[in-house]
Amino acid sequence: MQTIPQNNAEQQLLYKKVGDSENDLLFFPPTKPGDGPAPVLVMIPGGGWQRNTSVSMYNMAKRTADRLREQGFAAVALSYRGQQADGVHMAEITADILDAMGYLARHREALYIDPMRLCAIGHSAGAHLALQAAYMPCDALGELREYADERFAVKAVVGLAPPTLMPFENSAFYTPIDLTPLFSEQTEAEYRRFSPIEYVTPATPPTMLATGTKDNLVLPVQADLLYQKLKRAGVAAKLLVSRDANHGFEPLAPDAGPELPAILDESADFLLSYT
Repeated sequence: MQTIPQNNAEQQLLYKKVGDSENDLLFFPPTKPGDGPAPVLVMIPGGGWQRNTSVSMYNMAKRTADRLREQGFAAVALSYRGQQADGVHMAEITADILDAMGYLARHREALYIDPMRLCAIGHSAGAHLALQAAYMPCDALGELREYADERFAVKAVVGLAPPTLMPFENSAFYTPIDLTPLFSEQTEAEYRRFSPIEYVTPATPPTMLATGTKDNLVLPVQADLLYQKLKRAGVAAKLLVSRDANHGFEPLAPDAGPELPAILDESADFLLSYT
C-alpha cells in the first residue's frame, strides 16, 4: 500500500521493475491542497531516450511544478528505461511512461489524486514521450504494460524542444543522428507509430510547444510542423519561439529570449488553463 507523503516532502516509489531494471518516480503532494483528489503534473526527462534520473526533469521544471502545487496539484517526476542503459526500444520506453500513469491511477486513493486530470511536461526526448503519452490511447502497447487496464487522461501537455516526428530517413526535419537503435523494426510504419504528429485529431489534448531558433539538436521545424497540424485540427495549441536560444533555452545573443524561467511560467499558465 502506498502512503501519502507527510510535510510536503517527496516520496520515492518503484512503479515498474523489468528484470534488473527498476523505474522509480518521485511523488510531490500539493503544497496547498484543494478540495478533493489532486490533479497531477507528470514530468518526463529527456536525454536522447537513454536512461535518465527521475529528479532531472523536476530540477529543470521545478518552477512550473511549484506554481501548480500552489494551486492544488501533485507533481510526479519519472525515470524510465533507456536504449543505451537497458537495451530497450522505443516501444518499451513509451510503455514505461504509460505504465507510470497507469500506476498513478492504480494508487489514486492512497495518493489522493485524480488520474483523469493529469497533465504532462517534458524536454527533448522527454517532450516526445510526454506528447506520445498524451496523444496515444491509455491502453496502448498493452502487451508491454503492467497497468494497461487502468484508466487515466492527460488533459494538457507541454513539449519543450520536442521531437514530433521520427523520420525513417535523415531529412531537413531532424538533426542527422542515428535513430536506428531505437526501433526494433526498420520500417516507415514503425517510425510513424512513435511520431506524435501522426496521432493528431480534433480530440487531441491542448498542447503548448516551445523551441529555440538556434536549437541544432531538435530543429525548430519539428515544433512548427506539429503546431500547424494541431491548428488545422482545431486543437487548442500554443507555440513559443525563443530567439537565439539553444536546445536547453540558453541565450546565445544579448537580446535572446524568452529565457527558460519565462517559458516555465507560461507552461504553468497553459496547464492551469486546461487541467
